[in-house]
Amino acid sequence: MKKLFTIAVFITVLLSYGFASDEKPKLTIYYFHRPPYYVRTDDKPQGFIMIFTRKVFEKAGIEVEFKEIPPKRILHELTKPQPACSPGWFKTPEREKLYLFSAAIYQDAPLTFVARKSEDNGRTRISLDEMITFLKASRRPGLICGFSYGPFLDALFASAQTTECLSTSVLNVLKMVAEGRADFTILSPEELGYLISRYPDLKESLAIISIEGIPEGNRRYIMCSKGVPSHVMESINEAIRAIVPWID
Repeated sequence: MKKLFTIAVFITVLLSYGFASDEKPKLTIYYFHRPPYYVRTDDKPQGFIMIFTRKVFEKAGIEVEFKEIPPKRILHELTKPQPACSPGWFKTPEREKLYLFSAAIYQDAPLTFVARKSEDNGRTRISLDEMITFLKASRRPGLICGFSYGPFLDALFASAQTTECLSTSVLNVLKMVAEGRADFTILSPEELGYLISRYPDLKESLAIISIEGIPEGNRRYIMCSKGVPSHVMESINEAIRAIVPWID
């Protein structure tokens, strides 16, 4: 009788564990203000990446809480074993060691090279070789600390031994380039177009130059801590594929 009772308790524990393992915990979604991707508001955060993200979690039936913190702190927080994610990040080999990644939620247009108009010599295109030469000669690159520019350009910057970076916003970097306090920056057309539309005076001082031979735009993912259960990641991926099926 005692043996049967022990088996019954054991089965009950197993079943309760099985049900618990299928539950979807509430996720903390970290983001930072970076229009047009993520936009701080008095209500729910906006921006097209955040709108995609909300739709994904609604479709997956996962309750979320949005929390705005700086990007460097996001990278730190997601190393902790907590149920938390952050949308719109590039996948890199270094990050794959530390975090979980969803299926792709967006693909950027190819990056563009931005320089001060008085120094561009009227050009509208630059080759990768020319850009590497420019990088090696630059003492004031307008690259942002902690940001990835995608595996291709990250490797290119490493080969050019470009180690200088700026701890500031993208808007401030553009202003620095326009004022001659930084030699160049590299941005997605989506972000550049948004900022110039909001600050049209910048257009008079900046040269927007296409990069010949650059690969297709970088893909963006929902990056999560390893504390997010695998069945939750599967639900997120199923929702992504239903909402943005055109990204493989």
